[in-house]
Amino acid sequence: MNDTFGHLTGNKLLREAATRFRSSCREYDQVGRLGGDEFVFVLPEVTKDNVAEMQKRLARAVEEASRSACPDMVVTVSVGASFYPEDGNSGEELLSEADRSMYDVKEKHYSIAEPAL
Repeated sequence: MNDTFGHLTGNKLLREAATRFRSSCREYDQVGRLGGDEFVFVLPEVTKDNVAEMQKRLARAVEEASRSACPDMVVTVSVGASFYPEDGNSGEELLSEADRSMYDVKEKHYSIAEPAL
């Protein structure tokens, strides 16, 4: 986004995404920007069984933010998840597992989008 449309548009996208993330969550969920284009969500009571619904809501929020910030480019989202205590006991362990999970999602997405020759 920044390279194609400039940092002002990139910043607008981040603000739009943050607003839509907040409205996609429950009042007691926590949402924060980790850095760059990464956000962290603390979602009490979300389990492995129902995380897919939250992932769909976040993907929809990013798509809407993208269309609002820059209709010429659609941005997608990659969501990684981790769960306390099975994936870690500390914030660092949980972030590390969520990061690993996100890269698994990205790898699957790109392997589908770019067929091997």
